[in-house]
Parts: sequence; structure tokens; C-alpha cells
Amino acid sequence: MDSPAPRITKVIAERCGLDVPVVTLLASKLPALLATDPFPQAGHKHLHAGFGLPGLDWERLKALAAGDHGEESLVVRENVVWLHTPAGLGRSKLGNELARIAGPHLTLRNRATLLKLVEMT
Repeated sequence: MDSPAPRITKVIAERCGLDVPVVTLLASKLPALLATDPFPQAGHKHLHAGFGLPGLDWERLKALAAGDHGEESLVVRENVVWLHTPAGLGRSKLGNELARIAGPHLTLRNRATLLKLVEMT
């Protein structure tokens, strides 16, 4: 099945005048994705899964993940970036560095949102 992302991007551009990247995931894949969560004890709002868009520099993210970040952690698995920020994303130095490297090529969702999406589907 072809990704609906290009069609969604086009509709957003036509209706809203915005050129924004779109990531799509099959609802049936979400439970398996959540099963790969490397931080099962983390609070739902302190763990984020990042989904890459074309242009994302995965090698730079892997290099960032290899560093020491104190209580914060970053794990890159397949096509997902897992960011654990015990003090919250808004206070996260690692989250800021991740945003600087990834720019508009990564979108993050916290575990609470992902669980809600699973529940909705």
C-alpha cells in the first residue's frame, strides 16, 4: 500500500496554504512499535517516540545517542528515535540538541499520545 502522506501534504497545502511534512503510520503497527519501547518504566509524558521524515540525518542522531546525557537518554532503533526526559521535554538539554540536529525532519509524540492512538484504533 502506498503511503497517503503525499496526498495529505497536498490537501494541507491546497486548503491551508501550508507546505508541511507529513508522517503516516499504520494503526496496526503501533502496538508492535510500543513493544520496542526501551524505557518501559518512564512516565508516559516523559518518553517520546520520534518519527523521521526525508532528510533526517540518522547517523548524526546515532552519534548523539552514543553520548552521555546524565539522566536523559536517547535510543535510535530502526526508524524510531526514543527520547527519555525525566524532568520533562521543556527542560531537556538533550531534547534541544535533538531538535537542533533533526530540525523539521523529526516529529515527536509522547507515549500517552501513542497509547491514545492505539485505543482509538
